[in-house]
Amino acid sequence: MDAATKFLRERFAHVSMTKKEMLIATVLAFLLYASSIMMFFGMNFWLWSFKKGIKRSYATIFLPSTGWVFLFVVSTIVLRIISWKSGRNENFFFWCSRKGCILLLLIGLFDSLTGLLSLYSAVHVPVILQSALISTGPIWTYILAWILYPESQPKFSPILLLVVAFTAGGVTLAVMPQTQSQNKKKYFSPTWIVIFLIGTFLYPLYNVLQGRFLNEFRGSCSPFTSKIIMLTCETFLVFFFTLTYFPIDASPFFGKCDSLQESWDMLISSLNCVAGCPNNAIYMTVYILGFWIRHIVFAYMNGYSPVVAAVGSQMT
Repeated sequence: MDAATKFLRERFAHVSMTKKEMLIATVLAFLLYASSIMMFFGMNFWLWSFKKGIKRSYATIFLPSTGWVFLFVVSTIVLRIISWKSGRNENFFFWCSRKGCILLLLIGLFDSLTGLLSLYSAVHVPVILQSALISTGPIWTYILAWILYPESQPKFSPILLLVVAFTAGGVTLAVMPQTQSQNKKKYFSPTWIVIFLIGTFLYPLYNVLQGRFLNEFRGSCSPFTSKIIMLTCETFLVFFFTLTYFPIDASPFFGKCDSLQESWDMLISSLNCVAGCPNNAIYMTVYILGFWIRHIVFAYMNGYSPVVAAVGSQMT
């Protein structure tokens, strides 16, 4: 025990935090858990509150993307008014450069693809395997951050090899029972597992690019403003890409509907259910607000270290 205590003290002796930094870290941790609870209960109760027979897959990515872009646009307008009233002349268009536009485009694209691939493939992948694949997130994040955002990376530690080994073991244990199941062709599809894995990989890439963007434009304006502007641009792009994904809902393999007309009818039915089904709109609002808060929290965490954000995501 004494040896372990001595080891930890030596490892973290260089770490120091001001009272302000400790307060920010505490608030972020609280908001992370609160937003995760809102998302979990909001999303599940929202899905359960739809009428039976409604194919709501596309609606569950379209409606939240609409809500998020609305909230962040309003946030940007409020920030602009506060900046004007206080006499501060912040540059809200600091991102208008070739590098800034490319990074924002990739961030928005990967964020939208993560939601699309994960949502449509989830029903074809066993839940225990989903959890195992998602747990690989910190590993992907570390590798991608080492390549794309090395400034955020600590020195390599052999402990990371243990993480890789345990994660690989978890994935193997999750796969083995499914391969021996009688229904493996119905519920164990290698194609859908690959699609889900791509979504799992794109999310760490999205986080790393967020951190890279915030590092590239650090000091352009206040830290909070830079994050809100980034998230506003990102959610606008997510909304745009989500609109272009509508035909996919009627595609032969990937989609849930047999035709574009059926997809449109299901979207209208979903909208009517949000307006008329008991508590549907309330549950959707809780989910959207939870994700809005979580977006802001993860922007702060990615600006510090995407790996820390990935580990924080696993803890929730």
